[in-house]
Amino acid sequence: MQRLNALKTRNPALKTLVSLGGWEMGSMKFHKMVESHANMNKFAQNSIAFLRTHNFDGLDMDWEYPAARGSPVTDKHAFSELLMVLHNAFAAEGQRSHKNRLLLTAAVAPSSYRTEQSYDVRMISRMAARNSTAMLSVLKKVSLDEFAGNFDKQKVSPDIVCFLSTQELRQIGLSRKEAMIKLRVKCIKYGAN
Repeated sequence: MQRLNALKTRNPALKTLVSLGGWEMGSMKFHKMVESHANMNKFAQNSIAFLRTHNFDGLDMDWEYPAARGSPVTDKHAFSELLMVLHNAFAAEGQRSHKNRLLLTAAVAPSSYRTEQSYDVRMISRMAARNSTAMLSVLKKVSLDEFAGNFDKQKVSPDIVCFLSTQELRQIGLSRKEAMIKLRVKCIKYGAN
């Protein structure tokens, strides 16, 4: 961790984040975390302490996947609540400490089916609209192979790309422009070799 964050001396604009989750972690540890607001708040405070102690700039949540893989359907909503708890805790800590607010990112599934099953996109967008800053600094659509090709052929800025199709956005009541403004949505390209 020290060697990674030491790179900031060579590039002061570099932001480093801790990513929590992934396929191997599964859903049950996340499920226990979102079982109560007390658990969520404790996780948020422990995350802040860890990130600040080790000089990281934020946290990436990679739950694969809420409301799937043994996780009950209630976790779809609970994941959105967890993101809000983290966002609010990071914002409050930033104000108290007079430091830059910690970043919060989320890796989400690339398929429409999984998005519908696992993420309460409408709730996340509503929460983001109520805040003066975007709730998520980056929303990543993760796929190791099938996703990379779609944007390679298009003239789309890699900095602002919405993770849902225009049709999917219309179904949840958002325009592409609203989604980019409210969520600061960005796709990170994960490509196979």
